[in-house]
Amino acid sequence: MPKSLPTVALFLLLPTLLSSADAPPNRAKAIWSPEALAALSAPEKIEVFRIAERQLKVGDRPQKIGPYFVTAQAKDPGKEVAQRAAALLLDDRSYEWELKKGCEPMPGIAFRIHGAGKTAEVVLCYECKMLSPIPAGQWHNFDPAQAALIKLAKELFPDDKDIAAIKE
Repeated sequence: MPKSLPTVALFLLLPTLLSSADAPPNRAKAIWSPEALAALSAPEKIEVFRIAERQLKVGDRPQKIGPYFVTAQAKDPGKEVAQRAAALLLDDRSYEWELKKGCEPMPGIAFRIHGAGKTAEVVLCYECKMLSPIPAGQWHNFDPAQAALIKLAKELFPDDKDIAAIKE
């Protein structure tokens, strides 16, 4: 007896349907706005800043990343660093989703990643091991990626004593 076309189609599509149903959603991508996700998905350039909650010197109009004041900027690290940072930020394995912390983040580093004509900004607190996309303001634990993100910060700010003191 010949099989009907819908039965054959279902039989051929069943492995695809089952594998996509079993695949966990990418929670890391979900924390970013559509514009930021576009930039992180095709990173071309990164700007990296030291930041503080208050302006450290009075004078020129201060540069800011979200509510934070820029206190220093790393030299242009190039596309490869942008790609490394974006890969870490989009990888679910970089985050500890279920961990709850009582830490009050005081970020000291900010990334601004450009790509696909869009921009993504994120601030990082290495003491709490937490990051927050700007402007979302929600904090996420990056404990599994701590060593890689600290290594990146130390590469970009080799003379910064505070960053050099951070334990990997």
